[in-house]
Amino acid sequence: MKSAPIVLSDSLASEAQRVIALSLRNTGWQVETCWILKASDYFTLAARRGLAHWWLRFLMYGAYPVKLLWRILRAPEGSIFVVSSNTFYAPGLAALAGAVSRCRVVHLLYDLYPDALEVAGKVRTNGVAAKTIGAFMRLTQRRCIGTVYIGRFMGQHMARRWAPGRRECTIFYGTDRAIVSPVECAPASVPLLIRYGGNLGYMHDVESLTACVRSLARRQDVRFDFAIYGIGLKKLKTAFAGLPVNVAEPSPKDWGRQLMSYPVGLVSLSPGGATICFPSKIFGMLAAGQAVIAICPAWSDLAQIVRDYDVGWIVNNSPYQAAEQLEGPDYLLRARALRPLAEVVQDFTSLVAGILNDLPAVEQKRRNAHRAAGILCGPSAFAGQWNAFLGGLPPAGQRGGSGVC
Repeated sequence: MKSAPIVLSDSLASEAQRVIALSLRNTGWQVETCWILKASDYFTLAARRGLAHWWLRFLMYGAYPVKLLWRILRAPEGSIFVVSSNTFYAPGLAALAGAVSRCRVVHLLYDLYPDALEVAGKVRTNGVAAKTIGAFMRLTQRRCIGTVYIGRFMGQHMARRWAPGRRECTIFYGTDRAIVSPVECAPASVPLLIRYGGNLGYMHDVESLTACVRSLARRQDVRFDFAIYGIGLKKLKTAFAGLPVNVAEPSPKDWGRQLMSYPVGLVSLSPGGATICFPSKIFGMLAAGQAVIAICPAWSDLAQIVRDYDVGWIVNNSPYQAAEQLEGPDYLLRARALRPLAEVVQDFTSLVAGILNDLPAVEQKRRNAHRAAGILCGPSAFAGQWNAFLGGLPPAGQRGGSGVC
């Protein structure tokens, strides 16, 4: 058992927290968790209005940070707190408290703020609110002993716009879903079943996704099903009204069997979203043996996984193909630019037509997905990276040098 205890802190008790905890325990760390809500309770409250809405806000942005700070101030000296950006200002507050109790705080970056608020249209880009939150992000990066990103481009974007971490590492967190054997999966056939599951929020390219699916919705040889939550649920129900597209909230029951019946999974990510988050649903899709259609920037981390493991196809929704093309004084505008919608839809319809004419290619992509899941999914997938990163942190009270893993 490693000497320094670790506390994984997140406002939600989520799948990501479970995977990371298992990864660390498998390498001998003593791991505890800190959270205020189960993920299922969060989604229940988030769907309501009135007092439930304000109660959720209080728990997330008030009660949870207080609980975390109390844990840090009472923790043994030298403890390591891995604090996620959910809630976004929690890592910075934790680092300030850690300086008092001589605990070490690692910033686990799931979503980058204020960029997420800018992309969602909640604050003006480079406005007063954005700059204020950005200044706090710089403080967070300076005071935390290290930063773990769940996507490589996120780290590059954070360093470029706000500040690099004192020590940095990119570690995907995979999934704790059981990896499905290829022989268990229903083979691809006509009509081709395509499923989008999970969150459909501000960081996903809802407009392109909607237009692409509408362009093929009345075809008899393809069927689209959506099992989603988030702001996109209501939008898609409205957009697909009268069309043979099923849109419903997801059911947690028999997860593997649900996905196994869909040979192809659909995922989307806007260019703005690609700079500041990573759609973890891709790991569940791989674990279920799905081939992947990704509507996302060709330069994104998501596209890189699809290409590197040959698990599907990419529909580029950015005007740019490579990250190098984003460089320049107008970097932020380029990074968030959307390709003309008509071009995205044309590429999507051509792609699906090609897939329908070559169903054996779908089965090959699914076999590749199964192999990729063995590498990228499960609590042992990134245990070595977590062990090396946390084991290399300097003792409490010592700044040590900077580093990148």
